[in-house]
Amino acid sequence: MKRAPRLGVINKFEQGWLDLLLKSNMDGFAVADACLYLAHQRNLQGRKYQRIPHVGRMTAILKKSPDFVSRDSGRNGLRWWRVGGGQSDS
Repeated sequence: MKRAPRLGVINKFEQGWLDLLLKSNMDGFAVADACLYLAHQRNLQGRKYQRIPHVGRMTAILKKSPDFVSRDSGRNGLRWWRVGGGQSDS
């Protein structure tokens, strides 16, 4: 039996979260920082978002997106960068 792929396509909620992260000025962020950032954002009605992904799910969402790339930064752990963002190789 053929196994289903682990990472499917990006759905509507995931795309909304990714759009918020793309509009932010965050670069070189940890997944926990992204979740915290999303938890403080407000929707068009001025309310905070209720369905914020946990760290494991957010990692999977970022892996699916072609707009973000991950890099291991030594003791700081895995960091995520926007493609075309202010990434430096220092």
